[in-house]
Amino acid sequence: MASAVKVVERWSELAEALPQLLSEVVRTAALDAEGQIKRVAPVDTGHLRNSVYTVTPAGGSTYPGSANAATGKLAPPIEETAGVSADSVVAWVAVGANYGLAIELGSRKRAAKPFFAPGMDQARGAFQAALDAIARAFADYEVP
Repeated sequence: MASAVKVVERWSELAEALPQLLSEVVRTAALDAEGQIKRVAPVDTGHLRNSVYTVTPAGGSTYPGSANAATGKLAPPIEETAGVSADSVVAWVAVGANYGLAIELGSRKRAAKPFFAPGMDQARGAFQAALDAIARAFADYEVP
């Protein structure tokens, strides 16, 4: 009976640690994706690249709040309080420049210059590896 209690305690510890661990993995992956997107973003004035940011409920925002060179207006950041609790395992990576979508997908006058999707793709491997490591740690747990 004592070994069963020990197993339950250990599983409780693992279950309690999992949300924080996943939150750290998601935040790290989002910041990595932000960096990858910035690396592949086309640069004219630098506003597009500088407007890429990450928001996490627990970790705040990397939104630079830089003004659009053409209009002088600030691109709005994603609101952190969009009904998401601070302990949620979620992150957003976004582009503040109002023309980011036109660059990514192109328009009838300009060819697409994808930067967001390729940047996310480059960050996906490390994120998947981190999730796999967590899964292995749980799968490798042996009952004493």
